[in-house]
Amino acid sequence: MNWQRQVIRISSILLCIILLGITLGSSWNVHAQEDSVPVEIVSTDDYDKTIEPKSTATYNWTLVNNDINNTFGVEISKSLSELGWTANLNQDYLTLEPESTWIVVLSVTPPKDMKRGELKINLNFNITNKTGRWYVELPPVLTEVYEDPKVMGLFDNPLPSPLDNKYGVFLLDIIIWTLIVIIAYLIFEQLIHRWTKKTKTELDDIIFKIIRSPVLILMILYGIITSLEVLDLPKNIVGYVEQVYFIVLIIVVTWVIFKLFKDILIYYGKIYAEKTESQIDDILIPVIEKVGAIIIVMVAVTILLAYTGIDLTMLAVGSIVISMVIAFALQDTISNFFSGIYILTDRPFKVDDLILLESGEVCKIEHIGMRSTRLYNTLEHTMIIMPNNKLANDKIVNYTEPDTKFRISVQVGVAYGTDPDKIIKILLDIVEKNPNLIHEPEQYKPSVRFSRFADSSLNFELVVWINDVEDRFDLTTKINKEIDRKFKEENIEIPFPQRVVWMKDVKKSKQK
Repeated sequence: MNWQRQVIRISSILLCIILLGITLGSSWNVHAQEDSVPVEIVSTDDYDKTIEPKSTATYNWTLVNNDINNTFGVEISKSLSELGWTANLNQDYLTLEPESTWIVVLSVTPPKDMKRGELKINLNFNITNKTGRWYVELPPVLTEVYEDPKVMGLFDNPLPSPLDNKYGVFLLDIIIWTLIVIIAYLIFEQLIHRWTKKTKTELDDIIFKIIRSPVLILMILYGIITSLEVLDLPKNIVGYVEQVYFIVLIIVVTWVIFKLFKDILIYYGKIYAEKTESQIDDILIPVIEKVGAIIIVMVAVTILLAYTGIDLTMLAVGSIVISMVIAFALQDTISNFFSGIYILTDRPFKVDDLILLESGEVCKIEHIGMRSTRLYNTLEHTMIIMPNNKLANDKIVNYTEPDTKFRISVQVGVAYGTDPDKIIKILLDIVEKNPNLIHEPEQYKPSVRFSRFADSSLNFELVVWINDVEDRFDLTTKINKEIDRKFKEENIEIPFPQRVVWMKDVKKSKQK
């Protein structure tokens, strides 16, 4: 039975501890009822006040300690229903001696730019001494800011009854803003527009046409918004109106920026590109025009979505994924684009250059685009559209670089037994009389080479230089015709391959 005794002993100890706690707790009382508070809080003021903007409201309470023996500590805390206001206590902690009083002062100041609004403040008093603690929460203090509406925010309403109120102010504001818009329109049309027409430059005319309508639209909207403020509309309606105004403002500003970008920057960029010899600005200006327009619209849409509270995180992630998919799908186009940039900056060839492709086609550069290059086939009179990445990677022979000089090689063979010196002299005499060939300096002089002994001829090579590569076919024809004529005059034989064919009689062979 020892375990039973132990249980009884432990139970007795726990009971004693509980009773001791109750006894001690009764000596440190926590009171929540105001009528049991030893310190009297006397309301000596009006706690619902209306003040003018930028003014201060003060509220007073008197604390009275009627106890003749005890001293109490009082801690005061406050909580505000709105941000931006200033609320100060003359003292947030004080000590009340027996049979003493103290005045608590609360000063409330609205934000500087507030014309209408209200604030609720809750005050809590925490009263303590050696014998207990008391919590007191006072009814909320209400401070309202209100200003009688003024016409255009400047002067009092002069209208008689029944328009000597906010509706009369609203009517006068609308009339005045209408007059302001009309005057602004007349100034734009009669003064500014006439002045821009007289100037030599067209830049001011372009700017005037772009900003005239947006300025008038924003003036009208701003006049409506400021006029509606005097009507004390519900906050949700005011919020909707301001949101619509901000959205329209973003759209108008975006339109102005887009027009300035397109009608000024791009317009004068194209004029400058036409004056320069470089082709890169002619190509990049249209690209900048398209990319810039997309960027302006995307920034405007992003600002609108952020303003309306839409989370842009998922939109950003989706944009990255879409960009990767587009980049993968358009990798050939992107490759051609950067190849076009390389061709325009490194300039292995330019427009009007004559080039030889790996396929053996001789073409003239007609246009270098950002995705492809147009080539004119001079022999077939056809247009070839070549992707830029292929041109950038293939071997290209540029006939016009470093200049348009071109070497013509004419092969000719004569019969064995012909005097080589005579052939060399004839060939040099032929080209020496041709004014379309280059004869100076030494490195470009016509020359004749005895190239080899062929099967049925002695082979010679005539090498001449011409000034323009595009004349190569005509001059080659003329040289060949002159060689043929001269050889006939000198009775020089130009051999040609001969074959002896033996015919066999099939019938005789069968009879044998």
